Amino acid sequence: MPDSLHERDARLWSEQRSELLAFLAGARRRYAPSLQQRIDLQGLYEAAKRQGAAALAARPNWPAACPNTIEALLAPGADAVTLIARLKGPEKG
Repeated sequence: MPDSLHERDARLWSEQRSELLAFLAGARRRYAPSLQQRIDLQGLYEAAKRQGAAALAARPNWPAACPNTIEALLAPGADAVTLIARLKGPEKG
């Protein structure tokens, strides 16, 4: 069992990172521009926030509106770290 909640979250991230990258790659292959009007990105984001909050020990302070666009999610160079960083918002300082 992890020593802290932070370690639990880090282990969860490590386990799911490859799954996320595989999902993004599959989405890129299957996406067609004609699908964009049928995708409720905000609705998907709301569902993901609920699932993420249930899986994480701490309650993240995610933005109310989805900070990513379909184009950003499907960009060939998109990676999980960059996409998740957008959830945290701009760095203050």
